[in-house]
Amino acid sequence: MELTYNVRIAAPLRERIRLLARASHDGRETGGILLGHGPDREGLIEIAHVGDPGPRAERRSDFFLRDLHHSRRLAAQAWLADGSDWIGEWHTHPTGGPRPSLRDLRTYTRILTATPALEVFLALILTPAFDGCWSAPRTSQWLIRVAAPEEEGTRVEAARPDRGG
Repeated sequence: MELTYNVRIAAPLRERIRLLARASHDGRETGGILLGHGPDREGLIEIAHVGDPGPRAERRSDFFLRDLHHSRRLAAQAWLADGSDWIGEWHTHPTGGPRPSLRDLRTYTRILTATPALEVFLALILTPAFDGCWSAPRTSQWLIRVAAPEEEGTRVEAARPDRGG
């Protein structure tokens, strides 16, 4: 039986992502890293820290590149604070849909291939509300993993929010 993954993110962290996502009102993508723990044996992935894009991030209408130096510093601080690891990223799609783009999937596949200890990669994609406003963006959660050798490619599945705790 295949493991089902669930994502737990506390309300203050969800709100932090929504506030940071509002920068996309200018029509450009933004984002940051996700730090936390998991998946554990039951498939729970817990987000403990949310990074901002950093001062040297590159933001365009169809592309976002986080400030790597800034992200590494945030990851080191989170590791020292509570052992959190880099488990994924969040970013906005001001004009695209809520699914990872082909560029996103290539990036996530490269990360997974280069980091064998990373079982799955969590991607949160935020899009504007139905009225086009960023005051209450919609969030889609995706888990990306490299498919089994006989399947080839990358598997993308919607992540379920954790209903416990």
